[in-house]
Amino acid sequence: MNRLKQATSPYLQQHASNPVNWYPWCSEALAAAKAQDKPIFLSIGYSACHWCHVMAHESFEDKETAEILNRDFINIKLDREERPDLDQIYQNAHHLIAQRAGGWPLSMFLTPDLKPIFAGTYFPKQPRQGMPAFGQILAGVMRAWTQKRTDVETQGNTLVQALRQNSQITESGEQSSGWSRQIAPQLIEAMDWMQGGFGPAPKFPHIPDLRLMLRHTFRTGDGRAAEGVSFTLDCMIAGGIHDQLGGGFARYSVDDAWIVPHFEKMLYDNAQLLLVLSECDALLGVDAERKRAREQIVNWLQRRMVLKEGGIAASLDADTSGGEGDYAVWTPEEINTVLSAEDAQLALAAWGIKKGGNFEGRSIPVRAESMQALEKRFGADAEKRLSTIADQLLQVRHKREQPGRDDKVLLGWNALMVRGLLRHSALSDDQHALDMARNCLEFVTTTMRDDQQGIWYAVWRNGQRHTPAFLNDYAQLADAFLEAALVFDDSAQWQQRAKQTVDEMIQRFSDPAGGFFMTPEGQQDVIVRPKSGFDDATPSGNGTAANVLARMAAVTGESHYADLARKTVAFFGPWYQRGVGGFGQLLLADDLLESGGAEVVCVGPERESFLKKMGKHYLPDPVCWSVENGEQLPSEMDGRIDANGAALCVAGRCLPAVADLSAWDEQLNGLLADS
Repeated sequence: MNRLKQATSPYLQQHASNPVNWYPWCSEALAAAKAQDKPIFLSIGYSACHWCHVMAHESFEDKETAEILNRDFINIKLDREERPDLDQIYQNAHHLIAQRAGGWPLSMFLTPDLKPIFAGTYFPKQPRQGMPAFGQILAGVMRAWTQKRTDVETQGNTLVQALRQNSQITESGEQSSGWSRQIAPQLIEAMDWMQGGFGPAPKFPHIPDLRLMLRHTFRTGDGRAAEGVSFTLDCMIAGGIHDQLGGGFARYSVDDAWIVPHFEKMLYDNAQLLLVLSECDALLGVDAERKRAREQIVNWLQRRMVLKEGGIAASLDADTSGGEGDYAVWTPEEINTVLSAEDAQLALAAWGIKKGGNFEGRSIPVRAESMQALEKRFGADAEKRLSTIADQLLQVRHKREQPGRDDKVLLGWNALMVRGLLRHSALSDDQHALDMARNCLEFVTTTMRDDQQGIWYAVWRNGQRHTPAFLNDYAQLADAFLEAALVFDDSAQWQQRAKQTVDEMIQRFSDPAGGFFMTPEGQQDVIVRPKSGFDDATPSGNGTAANVLARMAAVTGESHYADLARKTVAFFGPWYQRGVGGFGQLLLADDLLESGGAEVVCVGPERESFLKKMGKHYLPDPVCWSVENGEQLPSEMDGRIDANGAALCVAGRCLPAVADLSAWDEQLNGLLADS
């Protein structure tokens, strides 16, 4: 019996009609495996995953394959977005077994007590390209289970021990801080200065590393770091990974020039890109293409992702019935049919749409020519015309079959997007983005919080919340609250919410040895409490926790927050130099601890204007007090400012308080010159 029909996850519901006897991850499934003494087949994926769909169509919808699975295994389907802890545990197990990176779908075989037996990702129905058929894998696992049971159990125990050791770093090193100064220059050298980004295809954005490079330029004046970030963002904006018509960015590019994406759009990628695009513009000056990309993300969110309740959906699928990306590609004939001859020529030239295309005979729109070149060819109004043309083509595209939307609300991902929206709105005075962020915050604080139990929930969909939140959720939410204190006038309220969330995070997730576990204390259905500092699809929970602890120390003046942040950064020290990149979020926290953050005080009836002016400038993860009069400031702020105006302390030094906006702007402008 397939038990997925009542699941809240859209991914699980996609498999509710499979002939496989799927369970969701639940106590009933784990008990059945023990009672029947059967191995578990655990299939982990997510709604927008292309290769998850392929394996489902080939194997999970196949009756013969289903008969084997139902006879020999207890079959569990897991949405990695609802249980990122289990996904991380078994991704790590896959790495130990296969000695290579995992991904989705993740195909795990477990003992009834959840120890790994065998691991893989996508398996085809028939053998091809060196990959065994899924049926061969099933047969091999059962032979091992029935004929070599002792060896299987021993291997499982060994793997669990290795997973536990990975969560408790045993190496030691003399250096406990200052890593950001050392590694940021290495990122500059590791950058692909031909195509942007880091490394060969497939290419991912690596946003925390890009943010660290911007911070390096601010701290040192080394413009090459920010130049590399700007160049990378420009390459992405011009590529097919950026939806030139509909806005937003796909998850990654399969080539090294950002042209051909996997077409799914994830909320977390666009949240982080909105943040780094805003920070880049704040540091270097607003660039027209970066600003347009930011505005398009906001428009895409409003059009496709914001739910009527105020929360923001998780993702858009890559596939329709026509195949991956079918809704997003064009031929010259389609363009010529839709547009006038003059507009068609502009569109074909602007977006590189030509016969044969760049993707399976059709064209993914890219920015093939600069706006300056287009204006030279097509006239000074080319930009305005192109905007109108994009709207026309988008209307045509809306008539095609639309990719599915995973409309569950994930607490941490929404918090990431709130921070991106607030940073963008502060820079560009975007009221739509500000309202979206405010509505989202109101939704999560009223819907995903249980005050009686004192916990946050990680997932909400269709009026149901479930799954106690994880480390990443708490850390990202606290970070969003601190960002809200920079934008909204009632800063004390948002700081208090951040403090409460941070204190609960410490209580539920901290490890006395250093760092934070991903799962709360007392989680019963995991074989190990994972603990990682590596940035994967989202910034690492430990990195975000350390960063928000450093900010909270500045807000409260309480040193134990900074002590915990330093202990977290130091805990992962042995990992930082094993490979360039991947720990940007922890290193941003290291930078705050080593070089000092930014503390802003705005007092008086014009404080909102001072806050708005601050939003136009780059500051290293600032914290802010905005009050009507100086008597409302905490005691540690005594002497910072005596009258109306603003005062700034940055990088360990306090600048003179200023009383007018022009002096405030001049002071903020001088920060980069002083670095």
